[in-house]
Amino acid sequence: MDTMKIFISYRRSDSQHTTNRIAKTLKRHFGEKNVILDIDNFPLGNDFRKDIMRELTSSDVVLVIIGNEWESSLKQRQDINDGSTDWVLREIETAFREQKIIIPVMLDNAFIPRKDSLPTTIQELPNRNGINIKTNSYRFDETVRRLIQKIEQVMSVFVVPQRGTKEYLSYLLLNFDWNIQAPQDANQIYLCEQDTTYSIVVDILSEEREDNYTSEWVDHFVGPHRTYPVYIKQDAQIIDKTYFVSVWGAKYFVPIASIDETSDQPIYFWDVHSIELQLARHIAKFHTLYRNIEEFAAHAEIEFRE
Repeated sequence: MDTMKIFISYRRSDSQHTTNRIAKTLKRHFGEKNVILDIDNFPLGNDFRKDIMRELTSSDVVLVIIGNEWESSLKQRQDINDGSTDWVLREIETAFREQKIIIPVMLDNAFIPRKDSLPTTIQELPNRNGINIKTNSYRFDETVRRLIQKIEQVMSVFVVPQRGTKEYLSYLLLNFDWNIQAPQDANQIYLCEQDTTYSIVVDILSEEREDNYTSEWVDHFVGPHRTYPVYIKQDAQIIDKTYFVSVWGAKYFVPIASIDETSDQPIYFWDVHSIELQLARHIAKFHTLYRNIEEFAAHAEIEFRE
């Protein structure tokens, strides 16, 4: 892992904030020195042009970050034609010339421009398999972790975690669908398509409660509200357990929101790194009251926090 080097190419006017967030997560995983972002890695006083080329040519993977303004910024630089260097274009050209592994990273609804709208030197860019990153707090963590796995796969260093570990469970929750099954004893069952020995069970008939939670946020919805145990099972054995809150008469199950009482008004939030939100990605998608968990959170005034 120490020998892998990742260069990030981006336009500051297009995606600086999100690119910094992506770089921060990648550095935590791959190491500070193995992820190259100009503002962090280039010493003051140096010729940045030489620094860029040196770091890029010594990298294994080049991420091309593409936001909604990426294509228009490219065209604007070409139209100005004032003799100045478009360094983002130069970086991508160099990456192709040096035969680097190039991964387009599209932010939210951005897409790779058509081949005929790109300079001839980078018209192969749309032919490179890319990945979409969701910039909202909930999906950001999930999609960047998927990017990490893709980088490791193309570098032949990704290893599927050992079966039966928490890392393996997280791998299944992150990468595969968990499909709802016919109810068993009125319980909701979600089966992992990749490893069918793993399942999520919402225990509808349980009399067990988790009453140690602040419930004002659920008052945005028609009652009754109550908690239900949610189990993760492997080979029918419970390996993890949490509680979800039901709203709209048990038609929608969501994680219990934490509360921040440091301000004048209580602030409710979900931890984006929690197992509960990984579960919610699968449980919530089969309901039709909201398109996604973000839409639900906006209605309930619940924040996503890292």
